[in-house]
Amino acid sequence: MFSLLITLGHNSSAIGIRDGNIIAAYEEERFTRNKSELKFPYNAIGKILDLAKPSLSENNIVMISHWFDAWNINASRVPLPFYDEEYINNLRKKFHFEMLFVSPDCTHHDAHVYSVIAFAKNNMSEEDKYLKWHAIVSDGFGNQQEVMSVYEIDMTKRNPAVSCIQKIYGYTKSLGLLYQFATTYCDMKENQDEYKFLGYETLILDCVTNEQLKKIDYYIEEFSDNYINEMANHNYREGLTSTCFINLDQFELARNLFIEFYSNVLATAFPNSNLSKCDRRVIVGYAVQSIIEQVHHHLINKYKIKNMMLAGGLYYNVKLNNEILNNISGKLCVVPVAGDQGAAIGLYEKYVGHYPFASLLWGKRNISPESKVHLISTAQASNIHCPQTEEELIEIVTNNLLNDHVINIVTANMEFGPRALCNTSTLTLPTTANVNLINSINKRDTIMPMAPVMSRLHTNHFFDESETKRVIGSDQYMILTYNYLDSIQTNEFCKYSGIMHKHPIRHNTVTGRPQIVPNEYGYINSVLAALDTHNTRALINTSFNVHGEPIVYSAKDALNSFSMQLKEAQLNNIDTKSVHLVLF
Repeated sequence: MFSLLITLGHNSSAIGIRDGNIIAAYEEERFTRNKSELKFPYNAIGKILDLAKPSLSENNIVMISHWFDAWNINASRVPLPFYDEEYINNLRKKFHFEMLFVSPDCTHHDAHVYSVIAFAKNNMSEEDKYLKWHAIVSDGFGNQQEVMSVYEIDMTKRNPAVSCIQKIYGYTKSLGLLYQFATTYCDMKENQDEYKFLGYETLILDCVTNEQLKKIDYYIEEFSDNYINEMANHNYREGLTSTCFINLDQFELARNLFIEFYSNVLATAFPNSNLSKCDRRVIVGYAVQSIIEQVHHHLINKYKIKNMMLAGGLYYNVKLNNEILNNISGKLCVVPVAGDQGAAIGLYEKYVGHYPFASLLWGKRNISPESKVHLISTAQASNIHCPQTEEELIEIVTNNLLNDHVINIVTANMEFGPRALCNTSTLTLPTTANVNLINSINKRDTIMPMAPVMSRLHTNHFFDESETKRVIGSDQYMILTYNYLDSIQTNEFCKYSGIMHKHPIRHNTVTGRPQIVPNEYGYINSVLAALDTHNTRALINTSFNVHGEPIVYSAKDALNSFSMQLKEAQLNNIDTKSVHLVLF
């Protein structure tokens, strides 16, 4: 059986599976080079079909997830560039595909919850299955203005039993849109820059007085209380939906409502002041984050949640996930492809079952020896490396890291989703100086710290078991934060300052967003082991891409990004010999 899983909309993507084995998976942005690509994923589908070569003798099925209002989507209801009905019909005829879409029986949000179930099944123990589980799905919106869904899940069954206990409808109740529209209000890019608010909000005490903060907190609490009270009245969708794409009138109503909220927050503390762009971002970011955390506190208390699963784009918010972890007594599982890329996985899990969620290294790419030779001769740069063996790769990476250099590495299968997991990464020692260097050569903002990569062996050196033992699988994927131990903050701050993120209010709380690699995870374990002998137990791992562009896909992309890095290094008087590219 061959299954083609397609996600439409932002981060459009495709996954190919045959008989329970992933053939390949790609986000369309990796081909078009447009970040958060929303166009129909022609390139991703084409690449998978080239690799899979579906046969008419096997059962072939296409599963399509989307967040449009119309269930039976067609060209008149959902236009290009979001959906290409003619293309799909031609595929169906050519390969005899059966077609399966999200529907009232399995909505976009239901698909999300099945995706986290698939991930949890691949990572939890038998004992974990007998815990009482809840799940929350929250994003910008799903079908028919579905914006938040709460479930009870029985994991003891071979096919887990899923019971929805609350669905909330209406764009004006969307925590995802509350966050998304804030980016535009603060002159940032929607569906790209939301994560930066987590950096800005840490500066809240630098730009407001205690008295001003009290006023802001009072207004936030008032807004949150009203939001929570209204949640109970939005369990229906009558009058909200359309039969086409989305209800644009309701969408703009939500935008205007949230813009009014942002403006009122600023006016509460600064009624007659023109704030700087940075101060606006700090205060709005703090307000939005506070609201989404307070809403989740309410849900945890209302449903007496002890063990939680999370899916939906809102849960790329790693600080929120940490807040949830520290407000439940049991275990937490966050699906690493929390955004729409993961929803089609949920369709497969519901209708076929046993999605193979062992890793996210699903993007097949072929960096041939010929292309390497051509690139090196074209670039004429001595700091491009093309090792022939894994041993040589480990030696090159380790030696350059010990010399405090920056290593861009492109190797093996590409990651699916927004996180670089050491196959398309920039690695270096975890100092603040190296964070600033990487941001400079990639033309990135300096507001955010970077994530650590470390071996499972050293987790307890950095974090407390009271957190790490309660997370199922997710800490391999930089999808949540842990609180650093006091000993790290006190004794090793300078060594690891580049991977530390301070809490905006709790002064003694510093967090990290780790990729904790399993014991058998390619070259990086050997690199970490070698660095351990030099008393370094973690590295910076950030995605290999310049600002505003997707993570690199091909050798050509790698060379383009590397060339741009070298150019920026020269402009900023940075030694270009300290920046390297490795293709393996």
